[in-house]
Amino acid sequence: MYLDADYTSGHFTLSYQLSEDASRCVKCGLCLPECPTYQLTQNEACSPRGRIALAAALEKQQTSPDRQFRQRMNSCLLCRRCEKICPSGVKFGRIMDEARALQNDGHFGWAGLLNDTISNPAKLRRTLGMVQWLKPLISLIPDLAPEMDFADFYPAKVTREGSVALFKGCSGEAMEPHTLGAAIKLLNHACQDVYIPADQGCCGALHAHAGDKQQAAVLRSANARAFAGQPFDTVVSIASGCGAYLADNEQLPVPHLDICALLAQPDVIRHLEFKPLEATVAVHTPCSLKNVLAAEQPVLDLLQRIPGLELRVLRSSQCCGAAGTYFVTHRATARQLRLPLAEQIERLHPDYLLSSNIGCALHLAKGLGEHQPGIMHPVSLLARQLVGN
Repeated sequence: MYLDADYTSGHFTLSYQLSEDASRCVKCGLCLPECPTYQLTQNEACSPRGRIALAAALEKQQTSPDRQFRQRMNSCLLCRRCEKICPSGVKFGRIMDEARALQNDGHFGWAGLLNDTISNPAKLRRTLGMVQWLKPLISLIPDLAPEMDFADFYPAKVTREGSVALFKGCSGEAMEPHTLGAAIKLLNHACQDVYIPADQGCCGALHAHAGDKQQAAVLRSANARAFAGQPFDTVVSIASGCGAYLADNEQLPVPHLDICALLAQPDVIRHLEFKPLEATVAVHTPCSLKNVLAAEQPVLDLLQRIPGLELRVLRSSQCCGAAGTYFVTHRATARQLRLPLAEQIERLHPDYLLSSNIGCALHLAKGLGEHQPGIMHPVSLLARQLVGN
């Protein structure tokens, strides 16, 4: 159980849960080669065990969250590669969320404004619409996708063998509604009824990772209510970042799966047949999909069912640098981390670049030269090649 921070006498007291999590770190150092920021800086304070030590020092009132402390904590990408390698099972992501909540003390600055904008699909669409004219000057601004309206229910084709709810996500609804449409099409062809609860909203990941525990809790509660008491077996999501947060917090009344993890199940995938496509595809695996959801293989299993498709899985020892809003708030570091992957993509010269995270896709696209492959979510390509489409 988490306890709120106590700011009595100007001191910070971390929750019991964070103290317990931090104490599990044995400082073995196996995390160091896995940490992107440590590899760039070679600074122990910018490593997982270094950041855990900082959080523990804050708990013991041996340090304060000054500018240097914040820089070291905020420079973490939360890729959670360290969690995957940790022999002690330290919940590093949970420690970071708690430590950032304490260091920020309810003050989130312009990063908080950015999170509030992204987490509201209507506000995000309005903002993107207003700044499209700045795209020649600011390369980070993405295209504004055509707006789409979604029904509450889409029945399975032919016969119903299961029922799922689709978690739209805030950026998904505003920036890749076509991917949501592709997911619905695939699920319906796989004999799944699809429900889209109308009152769902942002998962809360951006706020939680920025330390805004209060707003993250509000968003989690709203989603729990939106998905409660409805006739579906599973909730699926298209954005791996949303999916990782949903899975971590068990905030929904039924189990959650990444869309490709569900589609790749034997009793589901048998209903899907794909048209041939002679093309080369570079597949990027987001950190959230690999390190948290452990759903890298289902993506590949599905794509391999498209006849003629040549798959090239991008390999990297580090995060691409997108990491939610990190590629906006830490642009120089994000560009450094992107470079090895961008070089791989340019060498492969693929027809398509696929990623299960829109932030990663946008960030990688900005690092490419003149050759711009078709950039999309894996389910978009699968839906395009679906027999009977």
